[in-house]
Amino acid sequence: MGLLMSNLDALVAYHNAYQAYCDVKSELDSTEASVKKKRLEAAITATKGQINTIQLRIDASMARIGELRGSMAEIEYKYDLEVSEFELIKNDSQVTADEVTEARKSMEKLLSSIRNLYRTLIGVIEDVEKAKNEIAALTKKGRNLTKERSDCVAICEKEREEAKARLAAAKAAAENLQKELPETLVRKYVGVVKRHTPPIVSLTLNNQCGGCNMSLPTTLISRLNLGNDIVTCENCGRIIIPQQLG
Repeated sequence: MGLLMSNLDALVAYHNAYQAYCDVKSELDSTEASVKKKRLEAAITATKGQINTIQLRIDASMARIGELRGSMAEIEYKYDLEVSEFELIKNDSQVTADEVTEARKSMEKLLSSIRNLYRTLIGVIEDVEKAKNEIAALTKKGRNLTKERSDCVAICEKEREEAKARLAAAKAAAENLQKELPETLVRKYVGVVKRHTPPIVSLTLNNQCGGCNMSLPTTLISRLNLGNDIVTCENCGRIIIPQQLG
């Protein structure tokens, strides 16, 4: 039991040192400049996403423009042929009036199709120009955001440089204390760190886990009091230590 309690004492010391290190990092990550930098980075990412979406729209519209121009060229070719044929038959005495009328209607139908395609084409071209203007505005916005972010990065780097010694000392203290722990206990602690938010090591408070506040089973309390092994909460998985070690 003495060795286990010694390990628990060492674990508590390491845990406190590790939390102190995390607190320094959290302090640096929560400065005004750091928070603003994260917000700007999110805005830059969102702006890039908007530009990509609009560009996809432009690409689709350009493909549509190609299709429309191809259709127009095909119909215009047919129209030119029918106009040539009409010029030949309109004064031909062997062609009936009904045939001339039908030829004229066919030309008018083709001309109507050309006009409709042209209106559609103009609309798509206007959409492309509008989209290009949107991209230009977003690109300008992105440049401004990037400039702001660069200013924030400079401030953040200065803050980190000023806290470098404090951060290094806190990290070194945690690493030195970690070396005093058995590897199995370190792995257990690291596993809990990955799965949970603080507190990673929780005290027993009125037979409850100090992390999730769930009541602890009597058998688990007995194991904890015996001090024969490392105990974790059955509900949240945090490492539990007696209150007196806290």
